[in-house]
Amino acid sequence: MAPRLPLATPIEIKALANVFADRARDHTCYLGSVKGNIGHLGWAAGMAGLIKAVLIARHKVIPPTLNFEQYNPQLYIEETPFTVNRQQVVITTPHVIVGVSSFGLGGNNSHLIVETAPAPKVASSSLGHERLCLIPLSARTRDGLRQLCAGYREFLEAQTDDSFPLFVANLLHSRSLFEQRTYVIANHRRGTIDALVKLTFDARPAATTAPRIGLMFSGQGGEHRDMGRELYTHEALFKAELDVFDPVCQDVFGASAAKLLFDPLINGKIEQDIARSQPMTFALQVAMARLFLSSGIGPVALFGHSLGEYAAACIAGVFTAEQGFRIACAAQPIAGFAGRHRGHGSPWGRSRVRVEIDRKNARRAVDCRFERGK
Repeated sequence: MAPRLPLATPIEIKALANVFADRARDHTCYLGSVKGNIGHLGWAAGMAGLIKAVLIARHKVIPPTLNFEQYNPQLYIEETPFTVNRQQVVITTPHVIVGVSSFGLGGNNSHLIVETAPAPKVASSSLGHERLCLIPLSARTRDGLRQLCAGYREFLEAQTDDSFPLFVANLLHSRSLFEQRTYVIANHRRGTIDALVKLTFDARPAATTAPRIGLMFSGQGGEHRDMGRELYTHEALFKAELDVFDPVCQDVFGASAAKLLFDPLINGKIEQDIARSQPMTFALQVAMARLFLSSGIGPVALFGHSLGEYAAACIAGVFTAEQGFRIACAAQPIAGFAGRHRGHGSPWGRSRVRVEIDRKNARRAVDCRFERGK
């Protein structure tokens, strides 16, 4: 507010009174100003008020308005639920809302609402059974990295076990990466402290070039019930990418991707039926690759063996995830026929079919196969 402006201040109070017309008189709303402390900030008016509002919401204490003596009679303050506190006020309610009015020079006018942030949801303090977490640490210099690790040890010593998930999340998602790096692996606060104590800082120079990375996708043979369950439970991006396959899974198998992989009533077929295991392995590989790529690591090459060739092609952009899934489904009758005739003198047992066809006709054939499959 601007207590020294005889015209503007009554207008502000009247506007606020109209907004709070239904508020009971005994439900006090406190008004204040920082101009008495530092004067008008011109085009930056409101910044000091914003800082004050944040501090009020954080500490739940309203400081007195400096040098306030009496109300302007034109405010008719007694007819409103407002008051200007001459003494410090401690807020006892859990939720605080503060409004900031900024009327700067040149028409820089704004109004901002600040309120208490919701309490963060933390995991149970019993973290011994939880999965191991990779905790990255980095600094610009080796000495800085050593000091950072020492600081984290001191911080964790002063915290409770409930703070550990937030600590890890902050390091994973909110910290910049610098040249000097190390990491620890732990699943609870005390384990992290012990791992930080054991860290050594050798004199190896920092890498000057990024390593060349390739992604290899495996073929048939590693599938099992519940494969990918932990990733699906703990990694939101992996879950979202696997759920992308739900429509085609419903169309082909009559159940969602998660149900096919994790439901104990039906996921046994993953280990028994190649017609189901290969498409679901393809879906799992694509979701895992998307999760890996989300970290910003760009592979220089994509490789695949057998079934893995489909996943590599999908990640390379040759076809969509749904198209790759249907290709994996369409390939199973041929694979099943080859398996039944293996070792009986049939060429299907030890060779593949090579078809001479151009790209345009190949895509047409694949599209026709998809339409028949639907």
